[in-house]
Amino acid sequence: MKVICFNDEKYPNPKGEGDKDLVIETYNLFRESTILDAELLVWNLSSTYYFLPVDKRRPEVYTVSNLDYYKPGLERRRKEIKEFLERGRVIIIQKPYVKPIILKTEEGEELTLDFYSFMGIEKPIIETVSGDRMTTRRGDEAKVFLSKHSHLLVYENEFIKSYGKPLFFINDTDHIVGQYIIKERGVIIFMPTIRNLDVSNVTRFFYDLHSFALSLKNDLGLNRGEFLMPEWAYGVQTKEEVSLRKRLDEIEKLGLEIKREIDLFEKQKTLFTGTGFELVEIVEYALRELGFNVVAKDTFKDDLIISKDDEIAIVEIKGVKKSATQRHAVRLHKWVTDYFFRHEVNPKGILIVNTYKDTPPGQRKEIDFPSQMMEYVNQMKICLMTGVELFILITAFKTGRMSQEEIEKLLFETVGQVKLPFSLEDLY
Repeated sequence: MKVICFNDEKYPNPKGEGDKDLVIETYNLFRESTILDAELLVWNLSSTYYFLPVDKRRPEVYTVSNLDYYKPGLERRRKEIKEFLERGRVIIIQKPYVKPIILKTEEGEELTLDFYSFMGIEKPIIETVSGDRMTTRRGDEAKVFLSKHSHLLVYENEFIKSYGKPLFFINDTDHIVGQYIIKERGVIIFMPTIRNLDVSNVTRFFYDLHSFALSLKNDLGLNRGEFLMPEWAYGVQTKEEVSLRKRLDEIEKLGLEIKREIDLFEKQKTLFTGTGFELVEIVEYALRELGFNVVAKDTFKDDLIISKDDEIAIVEIKGVKKSATQRHAVRLHKWVTDYFFRHEVNPKGILIVNTYKDTPPGQRKEIDFPSQMMEYVNQMKICLMTGVELFILITAFKTGRMSQEEIEKLLFETVGQVKLPFSLEDLY
């Protein structure tokens, strides 16, 4: 799927093998690059209006040298947007600034930009309001989308007079903060502002947004959002409606439980994408899930100290773009030695390195732990493990393929790199 953003609306391009079908590109409104090969257009109207130096005496006026540059581009885009919608595509409007803008030359020639008439729709009347708690009254697709992605949305406008259909409301009110319009065979959605997208969530967000947007074309409007009945009317329910609502509640609870499980699996992927604190945090979570106790740090030098029964281990955690190095093992052994001198207990050294962190797991063909470091590792009896291998362990444990006892034995008895009974491909 291809997503095009007009002007300064920039979102991260995804990384990873499963994300290669999503492409995000940013275009200038007036340039030649076509939008017709995209499924979804994200258009921040405010950023489009503010792409030129403003005349301080007339804030709505932009001074330009020649209108001949803009006129052909605008006409071409107008035709493209019409065809884009005729082909059943989706336009997402962000920050719907509504004041017309005038392009003016020094000779006094003017061109008015009104992107609502440009799209062939009426201009809404909006007021500034902000918040992030919202709800929807439309179909299941809208509710599922909002339940999964509401943390990535914040509303900044309320629609006082709208020519579209209500889509999102401020929580427990009838104040509209999102709407949509069926135009030609396509959909124009005035969305709350999208925020906090990163490489870990951008693919799912845009695929879910596209699916949800297309579902609006099939929505018959026979729902609360269309008619805004008084609240008391919804308390008048037949036995059949009560039964259906009970079933829906059960399904939604099950959906939330499944979503939490999926979110945990997503979170665990940080084991083979992360570095720094986020990697330490997910490794700590994984080790706790595997039955190890995470002991409070004695110093700020150790990444983690873990225990199981009478055994203690110092865990050094790194995320790197290439392979591990002997320096990582030397550093780990220093913390092992320090712990021994402080406690007179000889802990196990475990080195977990998320090697080749910026490369999809299936493409990591190079050696994770070079032969130059293995003599030292064997001498110091260090256990080596990659982020991918820890991901395999936690997945194998949660799916019943390995027990706590097997994993404990693997980590505390292995010298050198762990040898797992199966690969990542076996979990697909």
